[in-house]
Amino acid sequence: MQLQVIFRSNTQDLQPAEALASLGVTPATLKLRSLRSLMTSMEVLGQNQQVSAMTLTILDDHSDPEHLNQIAAMTHRSPLDPCLVSLEDFGSQALLRESLNLAQSSLSDFVYLVDDDQIHAPHALSQMLLVATFTSKMLGHTPLIVPNDTIQKYHDHMERYLFVCGERYWSSTPFHGGTVMLSRQTFNQYSVSKDPAHLLGIPCISPMPGLSIKLGGGGPTPQFIDWKLWWEPEDSKTNPAVMPSQRLPHLAPSEILAKHDLKGFFSSPFMET
Repeated sequence: MQLQVIFRSNTQDLQPAEALASLGVTPATLKLRSLRSLMTSMEVLGQNQQVSAMTLTILDDHSDPEHLNQIAAMTHRSPLDPCLVSLEDFGSQALLRESLNLAQSSLSDFVYLVDDDQIHAPHALSQMLLVATFTSKMLGHTPLIVPNDTIQKYHDHMERYLFVCGERYWSSTPFHGGTVMLSRQTFNQYSVSKDPAHLLGIPCISPMPGLSIKLGGGGPTPQFIDWKLWWEPEDSKTNPAVMPSQRLPHLAPSEILAKHDLKGFFSSPFMET
């Protein structure tokens, strides 16, 4: 199994969440922490030997030279050997189009598109590929996998289908955000590279609680995860890959709301393709 990860970097449009802004966290700092947490999750994935190969491409939208030097300093000794690609055009839509073009030219089994305001759990990618394999065997297809949870999921009246895989409950959900993992089969079947809007018509699942936290956009931080557990201090000597699992948030079995056949969510009204 091969994985391609594309990290979209755009500090100009990035605004830290309220909790970070109140601490003086800059967009550049948030981007660096997001990238580092992603790299940590990839390294854990490699240690677990869940993939035969993986690549990391950093697609940058005209960051200033000082920030590019910070990225280079953080990544130059990484065993992942990231590739930095400078965007010729400008803006988030151009970033999305170019990331899809890069994904289209890849031969990897899975593609993970990542925004630069996501802080990942160390085991995030391991859990995401675990559920990808599980759903592929159960259904013959792999839905979109979005790693972050949303508060709206707990307040709307939309019918959802839940199942357990790995260390998380997983719930069917409408596609949201720009951070998503999809299989090569799904990528080609829905012609995603031709029109990103096709993502909206693909069945999607997300974990409860999340495996990443969106800390951009200027809004409040998620309520169900202590994001500070994944916000590794720069002077910390602790390897987040060995973070005790009991420190991670977990839902008790009694809290699950409903159980349905996993195949059911493909025929759910808001998931019709």
